[in-house]
Amino acid sequence: MKIGGVERSFFILAKTLEKRGHSVNIITLGKSSHIKDSSFSVPIVNLTKNKVSTSIFSLVDYLSKNNIDIVISAQYYANIGILIAQKFLSQKPKIIITERTHLNESLKELNILKRSFLKFLIRFLYKNANDIVGNSKSVCESILSSTKINSEDVKLILNPTFVPEILKKAEKPIKDDWVQNSKEPIILTVGRLSSQKNISLLIDSFVELLNLKKCKLLIIGDGPERNKLESKVNLMNLSGKIKFLGFSSNPYKYFKYCSVFTLTSKFEGLPNVLIESQALGLPIVTTDSPGGSREVVSDGKSGLLVKNINKKEIAKNIFELIKNNDLRIKLIKEGKKSAKRFTPDICADNFESLF
Repeated sequence: MKIGGVERSFFILAKTLEKRGHSVNIITLGKSSHIKDSSFSVPIVNLTKNKVSTSIFSLVDYLSKNNIDIVISAQYYANIGILIAQKFLSQKPKIIITERTHLNESLKELNILKRSFLKFLIRFLYKNANDIVGNSKSVCESILSSTKINSEDVKLILNPTFVPEILKKAEKPIKDDWVQNSKEPIILTVGRLSSQKNISLLIDSFVELLNLKKCKLLIIGDGPERNKLESKVNLMNLSGKIKFLGFSSNPYKYFKYCSVFTLTSKFEGLPNVLIESQALGLPIVTTDSPGGSREVVSDGKSGLLVKNINKKEIAKNIFELIKNNDLRIKLIKEGKKSAKRFTPDICADNFESLF
């Protein structure tokens, strides 16, 4: 298990529920990696399986032996797995399934056979959950269109993202001359290097930006497209201007050296990284893609939302934030206010109401 936005949200929720007196375990598949938070004490149970389809009976065995009262699952593979496992349990726990990304757009990333089969399972099984949760209005709408479930049966609970720990982590020092001593503005993005995040579009937008302003691009994250993206940068002779940092357990310490945070995803759920950018006072340019980006960023108030999604428009918006200091100050101020909507206690309150 590698730690992305979904995992971070669940870790924060788990920690908050544990502090409130609940006994909480996190169940994962595959190896647990990149978990280096000493403050995280919730037990992590590894089923030692690599696929949900092969883990069903291990999950049944674990739930049966440990008398679990409530299961909260995330994303359609895990949701399908727990709903199938439930059928083999004599003592059935309450099942709360959650979607953390735009369901329809996520399924489009799969081949037609797999997509059709999963759509069938989602429509057939999701109605058996006790509760269904989406983390943005857009995600809730995508659940409704995929399942034909009644709208009152899908609840909106925002991600538990803004925590004081990220402010402390942001104060940590770094040792990176390319970042620390840069004489040019640095554009930042953080996320998994996958097709969904559309980093290729960001690189193309950065090339357009170089026609307007000398600057740099810092990319923090790892994923299946990293080699392809690095090759693209090398072919464009931009390796001195674009840096791939790889995965960082503390990306927040780099934010204070950057001028603009940019997200160019094809689709999202409710992007934690935008909320974290607001909390850390870094102004945002994001694409208005399907999902919750527009629910985090109020265009022109707490960030800039690029509705005409192309490289020239993205570059134009980034340049505007670099040159217009009054706009920067306004977006930073409103962004910090916006981030307060996503506190762990608000999220935990909403889940406890379902319990």
